[in-house]
Amino acid sequence: MSGLAQRGRLGSGLGSQAVAQTVGDIAAEMSYQDYLNERTRQQQALQFAPTYAQADYYDISQLGQVGAAREAQAQKEIQDAMNRYQYEQTAPRQELATFLSNVYGFPGQQQTTVAPLYEPSTGQKFLGGMSALASLYPESTPFGDRLGGSLLGGVLANL
Repeated sequence: MSGLAQRGRLGSGLGSQAVAQTVGDIAAEMSYQDYLNERTRQQQALQFAPTYAQADYYDISQLGQVGAAREAQAQKEIQDAMNRYQYEQTAPRQELATFLSNVYGFPGQQQTTVAPLYEPSTGQKFLGGMSALASLYPESTPFGDRLGGSLLGGVLANL
């Protein structure tokens, strides 16, 4: 404005147009800078979008954990009731068993196990007899060699 006043163009049409042009340029520069700042902030916020989206499910997750804890407690109560019922059902039998073991002089419990009896097979007996007889005779036997003695020992072991 002072430049226009020095040249004597303060109230003229061209002076008014120059002032309007300058004010418009300043306003446009400010608007562009504000737009650029806004877009920069939006890009920065976009980096945190997955974190913000995950935060939406935090309450639901916490509620699910509370529900799971309540279900676990309810299951413990059910299991306790089942254990008590089973105890009441088996208590008379246990008491009778304890009484009878005290009466008959066998305190405590007895446990019987059955162990299987293993016998060697015929083939194992044959090979064992062959080995034993072959070790008794030297190579110069009437049988001629150790193999003959072994065969004879296997046959004799199966008799």
